[in-house]
Amino acid sequence: MGGELKMGLLTSGCGNDKKNETFFLVFRILDYQKLAVENFFWNFLAIIGKLLVLLHSETILVKMALILGTEYCKIDSNGRFKLPIALKRQLQTEDCHFVIRRGFTSECLELWTFASFQEEMEVLQKELNLYNIEDAQIYRRLTRLNNVDLDSNDRLLIPPEQKSLIGDSKEIVLQGTGKYIEIWERSAYDKMNDDDAGFALKVNERLGKLHELSSAGDAE
Repeated sequence: MGGELKMGLLTSGCGNDKKNETFFLVFRILDYQKLAVENFFWNFLAIIGKLLVLLHSETILVKMALILGTEYCKIDSNGRFKLPIALKRQLQTEDCHFVIRRGFTSECLELWTFASFQEEMEVLQKELNLYNIEDAQIYRRLTRLNNVDLDSNDRLLIPPEQKSLIGDSKEIVLQGTGKYIEIWERSAYDKMNDDDAGFALKVNERLGKLHELSSAGDAE
């Protein structure tokens, strides 16, 4: 009787050990699975972070894209003209939406891609206090514009209120300035470029002195 009881207890003890070992293995497996899920989660967040940085960098590159070159174009009586391929190829493929405003330093129109003008707006909002009367007037003047879209034939339509600067001219000149494209009436553009001697003096006055100061600073 005593021997049977002892054997039973030993058998029961062995059973508990096996159960404990089984539970231990199950918990170990669950811990590994939990660790794997956590690692996957953090790796996923790291990948998302890298993608956001990449997209942000590409957005900056799009905003900083330069538009350069001079092109002569025909314009119809409605104010419609075809954007030259030499200028179009400098734009990003998604740049089909533009804004157009009157230049405030020259008798021309300014054609901006929507993305570039968003950057310009950020600069204006940072530099100007819109609760100041003079700053608000400047902001209002610089944001007086029209939205225009490139159609399927790469044509743009100058709005009537902006076309008055072009008049009835049949030819316009598109001058890339880096950030935007100036739209000139042909005769006004030619007149602006006639004074070569005066232009040379202006370059010397504005840039020559800056170059001299820069050279003197480097020499020191």
